[in-house]
Amino acid sequence: MRVSIRAPQAKSAAMSPTKYISERDRDESREGRQHRDLFSAEHDKLSVEEANRILNGKDTLSRADTFHLVLSLRPEDFDKMGATDKERTAAFREVIRQGMEEARESIKADHLRWVAGIHLNTDNPHTHVVIWKEYKNTEHRKQMTLNEMPYRWLPKSEGFGADKVVIPSPFLARLEAELDQQQAAFRERNPDYERSVGFARDVAQTMTPITDSQQPRSEYNEPLLRAERFDSEAEQYETSEPKSNIAITKDLAEAKGLQLLQETKLDALRRQQASLEDHGERWKFRVEGELRPLSLYDIDKRINDEAFAKLRREGIKPNLQTVPQAKEEMEQKYALHKEAIQSQLEAKAQQLQGQVNDYEERVSVGRESLGVEGAHVIPKLTQAQADWIKTEAIRSGKVDRLALALAAERQKNGFDEAKQQSWLRGQQLLTQARLQGNENDLHRFENGKNKEVVEGRSYASALREAQYLAHQAKYVDYNGNINLENVIPSVRYAKQEKAEAAKEPVARIGDYLERKAEGLAQTRESLAGITTFLQQQASGEKDTVRPTLRFSEYAEITRIAVETRDIELLKEARKAEIVADRMSSNDVGRALADHDLRMQALVAREERSANFALDQIEKRGERTTMVVTDKAGQEVALSLKQSLYNDTQRLFNFKPSHETKALAEMLQHVHTLAGRDKEAVQEFKEQTQQQLSWEYERKGMEREEEREVIEQMSRIEAQSQTDPERTETIERTPAQEQRADVDWMPER
Repeated sequence: MRVSIRAPQAKSAAMSPTKYISERDRDESREGRQHRDLFSAEHDKLSVEEANRILNGKDTLSRADTFHLVLSLRPEDFDKMGATDKERTAAFREVIRQGMEEARESIKADHLRWVAGIHLNTDNPHTHVVIWKEYKNTEHRKQMTLNEMPYRWLPKSEGFGADKVVIPSPFLARLEAELDQQQAAFRERNPDYERSVGFARDVAQTMTPITDSQQPRSEYNEPLLRAERFDSEAEQYETSEPKSNIAITKDLAEAKGLQLLQETKLDALRRQQASLEDHGERWKFRVEGELRPLSLYDIDKRINDEAFAKLRREGIKPNLQTVPQAKEEMEQKYALHKEAIQSQLEAKAQQLQGQVNDYEERVSVGRESLGVEGAHVIPKLTQAQADWIKTEAIRSGKVDRLALALAAERQKNGFDEAKQQSWLRGQQLLTQARLQGNENDLHRFENGKNKEVVEGRSYASALREAQYLAHQAKYVDYNGNINLENVIPSVRYAKQEKAEAAKEPVARIGDYLERKAEGLAQTRESLAGITTFLQQQASGEKDTVRPTLRFSEYAEITRIAVETRDIELLKEARKAEIVADRMSSNDVGRALADHDLRMQALVAREERSANFALDQIEKRGERTTMVVTDKAGQEVALSLKQSLYNDTQRLFNFKPSHETKALAEMLQHVHTLAGRDKEAVQEFKEQTQQQLSWEYERKGMEREEEREVIEQMSRIEAQSQTDPERTETIERTPAQEQRADVDWMPER
């Protein structure tokens, strides 16, 4: 779907919806400093009061009398409607107008009063539409009220399991059709625009390469980013060909250092291989004729979208027969793209395997050359090499490698014990946070692994489909009724083949879930080992050594603190000294302020998520599919509503079965956990706000103290010029006295 639709909950019942759309959360870089202009079916630039008069004839408006709708676009579709945001916004207005006309016709309203505003303050441009609830139905000539989303506006699905097809509603289809027309009109007006934009981007990338700090990070492109930057990051630590050096060197310490570097890179390369196997379809590569890098996932999504667009243009209804045919045509269109990406994936896999083989040989040669003599030799490393090895050792959980790197640092002249202790305290805090985050991930995985989406579906849905098809292939159904179709051998064999085919994704998803659980458990063990080692290495009292963290490490710790609702971890991170990490020292302060805002937004999002989860359980919990074990020891995918229905159908047995009791207990447990999570989020939000208020008040007092000290020094200097023999000492200012009486948070 190229256009998404939702009806958001009210964030502020007191604020008028039109005022919210016009004034709330503006991106001044794109939307300007003035309030957003609203629009309707006939007007383009409306103030809040004018919009209210269109809806109810008054200057004010109550949220209870309106229905709120949000329509979102993908960034690439929005960009293709114009060369500037002004042009794209104008085109987007026409798309909304055409869609709202279809919305009026679909619910058979004689007139639909609405106003809307376009927001560019998120990654996905979107429009908020406020609709007056009251309208008159032209078919029944009755006064109707729009209290919830009409089903005629929502997309539908046909089929089951792998054959499931999403069909857009006429409302969404008209929006997408108008979107296609606006994009086509822009291409006709500016035939060379896309080519020029692509050329400009290529030139910009050539002149100013993208740095790691500018790269977009997500769970999908993180493996690619690490793969792209790894070679340049590791090669700088190898002064010459290590293989020959190890064989001829007389210095065992240098040979040990080179071997340690090779082993570290070998482990990192193996992680690259694992990422390629797990996330290869998401890796992006440059394809000839495209403006941006693409992945196999991007191509499949594009094929699906263009197949539906083709059917809409030809006036064909999407169903289980027409959609696969349209997709097959699009597959042929993008066959060369897929082949190009696949070949690059295979080349990357071969390159990684070649590097792994090369470094395995180097490590083996190094071990042979060192022999028994080099087993307990402390390696000789530069500071850059030691830093890189320490970081990789913590990431991979190699305690022995971390110990060697720390020992190599201590052997150098000018070793700073205080600096290493500060670093150890920071890494101890980081590994504790990662261990806590891992335990949180493992807990969430254990509670929701049956709902985890793999290959576009969850284990529960795949198991339910396999069980459904297996029962369809039997003579007797759930309720003991005989299925006469299965008497025919050909029909029965065809159903049995489908049932057997449905078992394959169940086993595949189950294997993936087991591997993920094992991976989380192994990560926990390695993190626990690293944490214990760091605690042993760090000497002195914990409060006497201020931890040192890079900004990326600080951001990771605070993110984990928010996700796990640990206010103490957040306080410890804010005590640390933050050093520049791929940024200038002047940018660290600005980055910390921006990060505080992002953490506040994350807390608010966690609160909304907890509230939504609890509401969904209360409203639709009995429909949630869960996996339980029946009396025979077999896994069964059922919902509580379905299980109760089956209990009433089995020879009118209204007693709850074993499966129903297990489902009820699981649902009650999930409801209890959701309630606790909601309370924990709200409590953490209050503590976080108090923490930030303390920080802002302390900073304000520091500024006042600094101003008073400057005034006092200016007065002393003026007096010394008039009377050189008179001297005066600087006394504590009132701000300093007040600050000394308060137990403030430690300065970052």
